Amino acid sequence: MFETLYTASILILVIVAGHVLTRMGIFDPEEDFDTISKMVMRFTLPCAVMVKLDGTTFQLNFLWICVLGFACNWIYLGVAYLWGRNRTERSFMAINLNGYNIGNFALPFISYFLDGLPILAVSLFDAGSTLMVMGGNYAVARTYRGDESNIEIPKLLRSLLSPTGAAYLLMMFLGYFNLRLPRLVIDAAGVAGGANTFLSMFMIGIALNIVLPKGSISLLVRTLFGRYTIATAIACFIYFVLPFDLEIRQALVILSFAPVAGLAPSFTRLLKEDFELSAAINSLTILFSMVIMSGLFIFFTG
Repeated sequence: MFETLYTASILILVIVAGHVLTRMGIFDPEEDFDTISKMVMRFTLPCAVMVKLDGTTFQLNFLWICVLGFACNWIYLGVAYLWGRNRTERSFMAINLNGYNIGNFALPFISYFLDGLPILAVSLFDAGSTLMVMGGNYAVARTYRGDESNIEIPKLLRSLLSPTGAAYLLMMFLGYFNLRLPRLVIDAAGVAGGANTFLSMFMIGIALNIVLPKGSISLLVRTLFGRYTIATAIACFIYFVLPFDLEIRQALVILSFAPVAGLAPSFTRLLKEDFELSAAINSLTILFSMVIMSGLFIFFTG
């Protein structure tokens, strides 16, 4: 337990360092965030995925985890429709109650503690969720408000072939045929992948900015309450119902409490709705999820 708490504390300190240095003016919250984000999503995260999944056996029934990732977004969309008091709230919640920040937060966080099958499970969940996070949820949010969905299927499919998506597909292919990458490739990827967790946590610290809009506290509280209530229900379903090995179920339970999608504020701005409230919710879910996910690691590891 102490070791898990110690490890989680290190990650929290990296986030705090990024936030403090940004407040001091050493880093720019927009320019530096964009630069680090590109490094993570296009290089260090794919390398980390290759290292963590090398030698892991892939079974076809694991594809149901992709379906789970896709379905969980639709569960939140249903809750957003029922929970919102009007069209504006429904469309806002469809974006900000929903989605998972996996590539920039959950995967680096979980991979700092685990490897092998749990990381494969997280990767597969991400693959299923990506279609909704990258535009599917936004399209549904537009329909909730009475607009045309304006969904671009080719764009959503291309998101699966991002560098990280390509790494997922490559490692699943190799795992299915019990193949491994050459030692030189893994060693080289390990150098870049080793920086992924640090860069991801530091990037979150740079972007962290909690400004609570005074007139929207009620919507903020209801959105957060709905998010973590449904996350608890999903986690219970995963742990007590799904037929996967315990280590996979534990990883997916922890993943259930990941922050909302990092793209939520951007899509909220496209909807011309409350961007500041969305940014506040995004930052708060990072803080809450860090505490909850760390607590679950401690609980599962004893």
